[in-house]
Order: sequence, then structure tokens, then C-alpha cells
Amino acid sequence: MSVATCRGSPVAWVAVAVALLCAAPGGIVAGARPAGAVGGAVGPLSACAGGPLRNAYAGALVVDGGGAAAPGRGNVSIGFDYDYDRTVVNRSSGAVLSRSCLGTGGNATTAANGSFAVSLPIPASSCDQFTDRCTQFSGPYGPFAVAPTAGAPTGYATNVSIVGGNLTVAFVADLGGIRLLPSGPVAVVSPGAWEPIRAVPLMGNGSVSPVAATFNWSLSGAGWQFLQPPGGPEVNVSAAAAGFGELWAGARWSRGPASFSVGPANLTLEAIATAIVAADENRTSVDAGDLVAVSVTLSGAPGYTYSAIERPGLDGPARALACGPATAAGAAEQRTCTGTIPYPTSGIAAPTVVVTNGYSSATAALPNVTVAPDPTVAIAPATPYGYVGSPATVTVRGENGTGPFVGACLASGAGSTTCRGGPGPSWTFGPVYDAPGAFGALASVQDAAGTNSTEPLTVDIAAPLALGPFPANLSQAAAGAARFLSATVSGGFLPLRYWWNVSGAVAPIATGVAAADGTVATLWVPASPGPIVVSLAVVDAKGTAAARVQLVSVGNDPAEVVRATENPPAAGAMAGSPIDLGWAAVDGAGAAVPTFAAPGEVVLAGLNGTVPTPAWVNASGAGPLAPVAPGIFALPAAAWSLGALNLSIATTVAGTWSVALVGLPGVPSPPVEKVAVGPDLAALQAYDPDVLRAGGRSNETFWHIRDAFGNPAVGAEVQVDFAGPGVSYDRVTTVVARPLGGAGVWMNFSAPTAGGGVLELVAPLTGILVGPLVVPAAPPGPAAPASSIVPYALAGAAGAAAAAVAVGLARRRAAARRPPPDGTMSEAELRAFVEGRDRVIRLVAEAGVADLAALDAAFGGSAPPTAVSDWVASLVADGTLGARTGPDGVARFCLPHGADGPARVVVDPAAADRAAAARAALLEDDGEAAGGDDDGSSDQAGSRPTRS
Repeated sequence: MSVATCRGSPVAWVAVAVALLCAAPGGIVAGARPAGAVGGAVGPLSACAGGPLRNAYAGALVVDGGGAAAPGRGNVSIGFDYDYDRTVVNRSSGAVLSRSCLGTGGNATTAANGSFAVSLPIPASSCDQFTDRCTQFSGPYGPFAVAPTAGAPTGYATNVSIVGGNLTVAFVADLGGIRLLPSGPVAVVSPGAWEPIRAVPLMGNGSVSPVAATFNWSLSGAGWQFLQPPGGPEVNVSAAAAGFGELWAGARWSRGPASFSVGPANLTLEAIATAIVAADENRTSVDAGDLVAVSVTLSGAPGYTYSAIERPGLDGPARALACGPATAAGAAEQRTCTGTIPYPTSGIAAPTVVVTNGYSSATAALPNVTVAPDPTVAIAPATPYGYVGSPATVTVRGENGTGPFVGACLASGAGSTTCRGGPGPSWTFGPVYDAPGAFGALASVQDAAGTNSTEPLTVDIAAPLALGPFPANLSQAAAGAARFLSATVSGGFLPLRYWWNVSGAVAPIATGVAAADGTVATLWVPASPGPIVVSLAVVDAKGTAAARVQLVSVGNDPAEVVRATENPPAAGAMAGSPIDLGWAAVDGAGAAVPTFAAPGEVVLAGLNGTVPTPAWVNASGAGPLAPVAPGIFALPAAAWSLGALNLSIATTVAGTWSVALVGLPGVPSPPVEKVAVGPDLAALQAYDPDVLRAGGRSNETFWHIRDAFGNPAVGAEVQVDFAGPGVSYDRVTTVVARPLGGAGVWMNFSAPTAGGGVLELVAPLTGILVGPLVVPAAPPGPAAPASSIVPYALAGAAGAAAAAVAVGLARRRAAARRPPPDGTMSEAELRAFVEGRDRVIRLVAEAGVADLAALDAAFGGSAPPTAVSDWVASLVADGTLGARTGPDGVARFCLPHGADGPARVVVDPAAADRAAAARAALLEDDGEAAGGDDDGSSDQAGSRPTRS
């Protein structure tokens, strides 16, 4: 640092050249007249070179830039130096005898706040009274030198300024050095990023200098560059690639006479590229829908925000990984980024990962991931089955998924769960159930990827297939005498097939199908004496078999039991009423055998294998017989009286029943008798009237009629009474059978007028059956057109629908070249016809609405279209189905008993009471007629069944 001195003064002064700026704003105003001016005359200029000064100044000591420890401003000695002019003149002539410039000065001490005052006095002019000389003084004049007498503190320079009458002495922070930030020895940056480097000026005491220095910069290294030409305290540098560079910086500053130059300071630069150190997955074989854990370790320049993105492949969306905190790795830093990536679809995925700090990026390929389809569970058989108390066989197999499968479990649905490990993929379980039923089970498998797959299944469990004992008296039989073979069958899966076999026969003597637990039976007539093996084999629907064997000793025929001619079967028997039958024992010549008395069985059975239940049998000599099975009654030997047997038989089930005597040891069974039991016409009930539409119309209401036991009352007569607005009507009609089952009466009309009315059904014997039924008035609009082809169609668009049905059926029959059914059918044809109608009803009920094409498709070719047409035509004809035609002209069919159909008829309590009273009276009369004569004799009427 260079320091100026003033006239050899030992104190270091800061010279201030004061220009003569007369009257200049803010300048220094001359305080004395020009030298040599005496008495107003203008003389020569002053001998002092500087301009005029003020006589006094107000001063202040300030600190310009505090630094780490700014110097104090109080009690600082401020020295100053100035000139004044001395001119000696002849007082008489005014001639200047001599002129000189004299220097002087002084000191001022600053107050605590740094203020001080400076006075620049000059001597007073005077004349010597003894000589003719006068000494004149003028000034003060510059140069005006001001400086702290002790100099500036370390790290500071002195700067003085004068503005008008104000004097400022400043301790100015100097420039003693330079520091580069970030501090060295090496500054690390990322390639592509602009890194700011700042130069900080320092004072001599090491603190930051506030001076406005001028900086010069220099950068070296391959690929290193400045963002813009350097020219300030801060520059931005960048590297195109990884590598080293060197940065230099110098600074200059001057203030007044002080001038500083520092540097250069240098900084080593290192560009570190972003890189992937490691990338891995926790597994490379997974199932669809599983997650793969990904871990990526990256390295890069410190101080940046890093991110990692994984692209999983298989068209899956990119996913961000979560990056953890930085860890030091030499000049670089490392971060570990993790995440879980789902793989919803199967295939071979080629995942990649990209890491970046926004300037420098790196990409790596991860190991391929094989994504297998989700594992599935296969069950064999599809519906497993078993029997109570025995292990059922359930095979669970794992399919798809990631092999190998490692285990499977079965929750049986009965409180137990069993699991088995490898090797797979198939395992067999044997759950045991303690009760029959359909059990909801769950089967699951686990593959090598740890994925579980579960499949619900139903395990059907039945009671064990079992055969009851043969009749106790079967060990003995007579040649030519019919024996009743029976055994109870229970358990197993229905239906059951059974075979009756006897030794020596080339084919079973009887076979059949049992649809429920119960008795399977047949009649067997031994052909000749000798030992015979009788066996019954039963196989259920799953193929499980059971058998029973009996050795029978067959002897000769000593006698015969025949029908007693004096007791013919009663004709027209009604349900619940007794039927009297009789038999007699005779020898080969036809003579009575009054000593015959043998136990056996009375068997009641229908043509189709059903039994009349409930049924009642009374023997004249033994009273009511005990049933040993449905339709089978034990016949004791005491039931025979003098070789004759009289029975009263009753059942509440209408139908044609066979009555057989079997198991009579030593004699052949008599021929089977047929008994026709009709409905109880004295106890009729009407129910479930089908009222298809309101108002006047024909053949639109069907009343179902049954007796008190629920038998269809075919052949009964009922009277129809109708009362409407100005109209009354009554007639007697006969109950007819309906093809779908049940019986009833079709009304010739429901209401004779559109105004509706009240309808009642009356049984001539018992009075009102059900009623009243209110028939509503017809809705407004045109009446439906009549059709002779489909007379029972629905209202509204039904006429057009009926026509469409008729045309469609006619075309189908013409194509098949056969006429419509004429009503004469064999039993097999009738059975097929009824079953077809039932199936059509079920299909329409399930679909809600269906046309002929939909019904054909639903049958799936199991029935020809012409048969489907006949079934639909009969259902529309009797009102079971309604027909409507849509805008497309296609007829569609529905059941007319839905939410929009007629309501059920509620029985009138008063009418029900009247009917019950009439029936009770009939029963009382009937009982008196059958109760016996006054002499006490009885014909067993007292043991009739009581009807409810």
C-alpha cells in the first residue's frame, strides 16, 4: 500500500488536494481576499498554491466496512495541516516587500460517537509603528491534510472527504485477500449442471471485506466452460463430462490513494457423473398380480436431488422408487432407492431403471421377470362325494402359477382343515363327515411364488347305503304260492337301482329305480320245490353297491287261498271310506279248509309303485293291523276265522290300488285285487281360481276343485251362481281333469257383462264351497277378438298373439306332415305330453317371457319343434300360458299368475263353516247307516278312519 506524505511531516497524512471551486455547490469557498489587495487595490496572488479554505469544519470519524471486529470511533486523535499567506508591504507606498506561504496545523479528539471540530486560525495583520512596514496574513489555504495521528487500524485504510463545511474521516476496510466458495480443496459438480462459484474479498484481519472489488477469473480443464463471460464476484461453471478442472480468481480495489491487488486464489473442480452401482430384484419368477421388490444403488455428485424410475415391461406404467438418505462414497455420494412393482399380466418382462439428478442420468437393465398366470385349483371329481363316517375322496390339483407347487389345504366345511406339503401339484384328501348333506368346502394351493389360490367346492355326503332285513317268514315258501319280497333301502345317493334275483333264473325277476328311502318289493312265485337263494342288489347313483341274500326252502302246495265270492269289491268307493274285502282257504278240490290260519302281510300298492299313505286296514278277527312299512301291514294268524279272512281297507289317497295277500307259508298267494278309490264328493273344496281379465268374456276362469284330503275331485258336480248388474246366472257343471294335474271347472263365462259381478261356487250337497269372488268391470277399450284356435288367450294384444300362435303352429305341423293331437294317446304318449308341458311352464317361469324360438333353443334338440308347438298350444288353450304379440309380430308367452295377474281368492269363513256343517251331517248319517243293527251286530264301521 502506498502512503502519501506532506512536507516531510513525520505523521502519515492523507493529502487532500482542494481545488479552488469558488461558490461551487458543495465545494470549498475561499475565506480571504486575494493576497496583495491593500486598501481595496488588487495586488499579486497569494504565495500559497492551494485554494482558500473555511475557517472551521465540523468533522466525523466513521467506519466504512465493519469486518469481524470494527475499530472504535471515540477518543481518536485527528491531525490536520493547512497554509496561510504572509505579505509584507510598505505602508506608505503599498509596495509588496515580501510574500511567503506558511504551514501550520493542529489536532482534534473525537467524541464517543466519532464527532470532532476543526478550527483553522491565522495570525492577525499588524503594522510596525517604528518602521514603515505592515504584515498582512490571509487564508487559510490548502492543501488541507487530515489524518488520524496514529494511522488506520490493522486491516483498514483512511479516506477523507470534505463536502462544504463537513469533514469526514473514514476507516475503510482494505482488501487483504480472497476466498473462493464453495471452499476447496475440490468442488464437486454434476456434468451438465451449472455450479455457482463465488469469490469473497477478505480484509487484512481475515474477515470479509465490504469493498467493491474488481475480479478477474480463469478456468482450465477439458470440457469446462463459463455460463457467461466472467466479470463479478460470482461465476457459473459446468463440465460436459466427468473429469477435473481448475479455477483461478484475483481481485483489485482502490480508494483514494489506497490501491490493493490480491490473488490469485485457485479451486480444483471435479465433475462426477451419475451412475448405477447395483440394481437387483428379490425374485424373477412370480405369478400374475404379485409384487417384485426392486433395489437400486446410485452414485453421483453430492448436493443434488436424485430420483429413480423403473419401467417394469409388459406395457406396465413406469413407477418411481423411493430413494433413501445419502451416504458418502469418496468425493461422490450414494443413495439406495427401493420400491415394489406389480405385474398384473403374464409374460416375460424386461424391466429397466433410470436414475437422474436432472442433469446427469444413468440407465440399467434389470434381470428379466417371468410372470406366470395366476395359479388355479382343479378339483376331482368336480363334485366330490362320500358317505357318513367314511373318508370322502377329494383330489386338489394346482394348475398354472409358478411351479413347483409347494402345498395345498382343504377346509372340509365341517369344522376341519387339513394341509399337505409337496411334492405337488396334486394332493388327495379324505375328510370325514358325521352327517349327510351338501357341505361347502374350500380348496387352496400355493405355488413357488408364494401365491395362494382358493376354489370353493361342494362335497355331497349321504348316509351309508343300507339294506334292511327280508320278511321274517321268507325262509319257507310253497311252490306255486306267491311270496312278497321286500326290504327297506336307505342312504346312498339317489336314485337307486335295484335287482331282485333268485338262483336258477337267467334274468332278474324284478328291477326298478327308487327315488327315495323306503321299501322295494316284488312278488315271487316259486316254480318248484327245493332250496332257492333269493338276493337283492342295490346300486346308488355313485356306483356304490349293497346286497342281501336269503336261503328259502320251497315245499309242495298243500292249499290255496281264493277270493271270497260273497264279498265282492265295493264299487265307487270314496277316499276315507272303508272298502270291505274277503278271502277263503280251500283245498285242491275247492273245499273249505276251516283250520287254515297263517300269518302274512297285506300289501297296498299302486300301478306306478307308490303306496297309499296314509292307509288303514282292519281285520275282523284282529282289529286294526299294524303297519310294518308304508303300504305293508302285518297279518296275524288270528285274523282268520274258520279259514276265512275279512278286511276293511281305507285310504285318503284317491287312485287305483292293488291289494295283495303275501307271505302265507305253504300256500300260494291269491291273485292281486284292484280297488278304485275316488275323491270324497261330500267334502269338496274350491281353491286357486284363475281370473285372467276383468269384464265380460268367455272361458276365462278356472276353479280348482279337490276333496278334503287334497284329491282332485274329477267327476264331482258343482253349481255356479253369478249375480251382476241386472244379471243373474246359475248352472251345474262337472269337474274335469287338467292335463298338468289337478281338476276343476272352466266357467262358460266369468261375467256376462263388462260390468263385472259377484261369483260363487256351490256344491249341491254341502252348500257354498268358496266365495264370494268379485269379478271387476272390464277396462275401457275394444274387446279382444275371439279365436276358435286359441280360445283362452290374454286380453289386450292377446287376439293378435293368438292368431300368430295359430299360424306358427299350423306351419310347423304342415312341415312335419302330421295332424295335431286328437286327444287319443297311449299311456307313454300322455306321460311325455304332460312332462313336456311341465318343462315349458318351468322354462317360461324362469325366463319371464319367451317365444317359440327361445323355447326350441332351451330344449336344445331334445324335443322336436312340432312337439314344443303342441305343448305351447295346449297351455295357451287351457289358459296356463298367456300370449302377446310384440311390435315385431312375434308371439311371446308368459305365466298369467305374476304380480300383474289375479289375486288368490280368500275363503269366506261363513261359507267354510256352512260347508263343514254339511259335511259333518253327511258323515253322521253315513256313520249311523254303517254302525250296525239294534241287535248289537257290527260290520266294523266303528273302526273306520276319522277324516279331518
